[in-house]
Amino acid sequence: MKASISTRVLKEFVAEDTEDILDYYEQKPAPAPADEAEILVIQADGKGVPIILEKSSPDPVRLGKGQKRGRKKEAIVTTVYTIAANPRTPEDVVNSFFQQNEADKKSKISPPKPKNKHIWATLDGKETALARLGQQVE
Repeated sequence: MKASISTRVLKEFVAEDTEDILDYYEQKPAPAPADEAEILVIQADGKGVPIILEKSSPDPVRLGKGQKRGRKKEAIVTTVYTIAANPRTPEDVVNSFFQQNEADKKSKISPPKPKNKHIWATLDGKETALARLGQQVE
């Protein structure tokens, strides 16, 4: 019984903190154009995640037509960042697949790193995720 009480309290704390996090990101200023790289990268991806519901009734022995045993909800993850261009020759690309040892890898110049990368995930649906992504791009 004690574990369920602490779980409930933890859920309440997370819900309260979520509101603060959203307020934080809304007030956060956009990065200065001088800090950005020349290529804007926008990504979105979805994945079904199992949702665990508190059981109110036992599972049926046999499912009806079209019923599924598990419950899933789609989680949408979006990412926005900029990155510097990294032009390579065709030989550079082919050689990157066939590097034989660590010395070859270390001798190469490392690719550019993303700047001002922001990752956001939601279970509120595609419309919510893509609307937020549009705001971030603006």
